[in-house]
Amino acid sequence: MGLACQAMQGGNTKKSAYMTKNDNWIRTAGFLFKPGFYKEIDESTYEIHQVQYHILWRRIQGTLKKRSSIVSDGLFNRELYHQWKQYIRAGVPDAISRDVILKLFQIIPDDTYWKTIKENFEGLIPENFLTVPTFSSVERIDDAVPKFYITSAGLIALKRILWALYKVYDTIKYCPQLPPLISILLVYLNEEEVFLLCCKLLENTETLYLIQDKNACKEFTANTVAISIREEPKLKEFFSVKDIEKNIWDMVMKLFIGYFRVSCVLKILMTFLVEGLGVLAKFISQVFVEVCNDKTGNGLGLKERVQNYTMSLSSCHALMKKAFRVRISNDEVPDPSTPRNLKNSCLNLSMLISEAYMQEIINNINPAYANHGTRVIYTSNTPKFSDIIAASSTFPMNISMLCVFLTFSYEICGFYSELALHCNTNNSEQNCLIFFLEPEVKFFKTDGNTCLKISKKEIKIGRKVPALVVDKNLVLTWSKSEEFGDCNTFGGNMNVQVCELIAFI
Repeated sequence: MGLACQAMQGGNTKKSAYMTKNDNWIRTAGFLFKPGFYKEIDESTYEIHQVQYHILWRRIQGTLKKRSSIVSDGLFNRELYHQWKQYIRAGVPDAISRDVILKLFQIIPDDTYWKTIKENFEGLIPENFLTVPTFSSVERIDDAVPKFYITSAGLIALKRILWALYKVYDTIKYCPQLPPLISILLVYLNEEEVFLLCCKLLENTETLYLIQDKNACKEFTANTVAISIREEPKLKEFFSVKDIEKNIWDMVMKLFIGYFRVSCVLKILMTFLVEGLGVLAKFISQVFVEVCNDKTGNGLGLKERVQNYTMSLSSCHALMKKAFRVRISNDEVPDPSTPRNLKNSCLNLSMLISEAYMQEIINNINPAYANHGTRVIYTSNTPKFSDIIAASSTFPMNISMLCVFLTFSYEICGFYSELALHCNTNNSEQNCLIFFLEPEVKFFKTDGNTCLKISKKEIKIGRKVPALVVDKNLVLTWSKSEEFGDCNTFGGNMNVQVCELIAFI
């Protein structure tokens, strides 16, 4: 864990509002907030997001463990990059962010950092060291990282890293994104790891991350202005191009520090590390689209209006999904995993079902379903039995559905129903499939139709001995039956934490 995450005690230190008692890895974020600037982040909202991220990443936990060796050349481990990109876009749990960064960027600690510090500063940089290289015209580090403060230990680490980079890359005079980037990275990584990652980003100029030339920055800003105006033509009616340029410059240089809540800044950071400056252009253009449609900021200047909107968001997830579909060049190939017609992409809509899992389910039902669209018609972290039935009942009887559960012990399981889940229906004979996706993929099916009974109190699948019962308290009871076999492999009773209904339409 980075120095910026050390526990804070006493004084007037204000703890990060996005810490969570359920995640021991990150007790405090190590940020000191200027009173009245950063809005509080609701802890329960933060915890819900963390649960959602953990659900997604559980699907590839085996990959995280098995592919820990660093073997490929270049900036990325390309195999992991393609495998993880969509999961990183969806959100990385704080508990594994460090692991993801180190493995993706192939960071192998060596003695370069501490050797540089020892040779130049005898291993230390005084706490009151005021003159720090900021790689810009800004002299004070407080101005280089405005309205965003880390712990005193984190601030000293930030100074040391900047000095070490200045000594190693003495030809680089301009790179104003370094201070804010380092200050955020210190949440997840230690000093040495942050230094090595920054070295990789500085050296790989063909994959643009850190702007090292003022003219390049002006060009990037002008392109982002053009994209923003293309996405939202009304922007030119409300604000001058000069004001738009100044605002975009500020957002890019600060990596959104001072614009979004800390949890959003951290999520944007992860996608920026994977996709570079292009994702900032996409994100900024979508922010301006939303700002032009947001009436609460009327009467404010552009920067204040942008901050008024961005600081009002408890999560940037919906905004990011829209931003990823923005095209930043005419020859850009749209990402097939983020289509504009979202109904066909379970990965974009479902917290529990990936495209790979969906394909396995379809193969065990009927391959013809591959031609159907899928729509998540119900999803909840606080599900109710009555709501599940009510959501299903709004669809015609002949609509096939998946009912998927995440249990409190993190099993992902569920069943397929050939017909919509309507209460007290006469036609109880239908094709059903019972499945487990986590901790192990298993499918249980009969040779023909079976009995599925639905009432206001429970759902039963099976004849004499039901293989699965879902009661009104959302407790799953699994049993061994003649029709489905041994469905209670992973336990007899399970309590549901998350539930989703996915319809084939």
